[in-house]
Amino acid sequence: MNAKRPLPIERIDNPSPGFFREHYLDRQRPVVITGVASRWPAVARWSPEWFREQMGEHRITVERSRSERPSNDPLEFLRNRYYEEARLGGIIDVMLSGEHPPGAFYVTYSNIFQKAPALLKDFESLPRTLGIPESWPEAVKERLTLRPGFWLGPAGTVSAVHFDRQENFNAQVTGRKKWTLFSPEDSHHLYYPALELPTVIFSPVDVEAPDAQRFPRFAGAQPHETVLDAGEILFIPSGWWHHVRTLELSISLNFWWWTLASVATTARVNYHFVRKQALGLLGKKGTSGASMPVE
Repeated sequence: MNAKRPLPIERIDNPSPGFFREHYLDRQRPVVITGVASRWPAVARWSPEWFREQMGEHRITVERSRSERPSNDPLEFLRNRYYEEARLGGIIDVMLSGEHPPGAFYVTYSNIFQKAPALLKDFESLPRTLGIPESWPEAVKERLTLRPGFWLGPAGTVSAVHFDRQENFNAQVTGRKKWTLFSPEDSHHLYYPALELPTVIFSPVDVEAPDAQRFPRFAGAQPHETVLDAGEILFIPSGWWHHVRTLELSISLNFWWWTLASVATTARVNYHFVRKQALGLLGKKGTSGASMPVE
């Protein structure tokens, strides 16, 4: 992958909200949390087959690729992806068939709960139970918390390395995913900002098959790795780079929310977005990444 041996991401079991905030959120340290999502009805009941039976006629937005063989190269990935609406049952049938290449169909940050609000009872809002102090006013909690996202994808699906502007909890409901993280301190090694990319929150490096001639600095980046199993949660601090490979047909939930650290990350993104505009590198459909759902 690169010159440095990956370090394992720390794991903790069923932490109190105060312990999590003091040792991980406030210090902006990633961590795998066990003993929390494993209790959710979603982990016990949800599966692709269950959604096909219960919500097969539901129309949902799916990420597609214009390429017959979707590439893990970030630039090719961003150039070729597009979105279309399709029947959820049909999408799941395609994924279960295994007849299409990884990356051809991927449900990303779907708001499936808008039409099926009963699903919200099957899990808890992690920003509210772990991330935001319970004593804060309800109106503040509401403003700081984004809606939960539903993710569904087959084995082999890859999310190219990027970072989020907000804090992120990612809960694995079914299946497994391999996560590779890099600290914001490694941004230089990941060639940030890559103003030639359509969105500045991505790195141009394919971290699974890096081009040493194009990106020699990447050899100095320190990866942190974990495989997330069903019932486990990964906290990804704002600004931490992450690359995701789906190992099995998976359902995940993610929860973004705002902190002072994430506001600072957003200010950095906006600065480079303005630079991109000033340099004339932003096309009519350019974006800073705010509307791009990435894991």
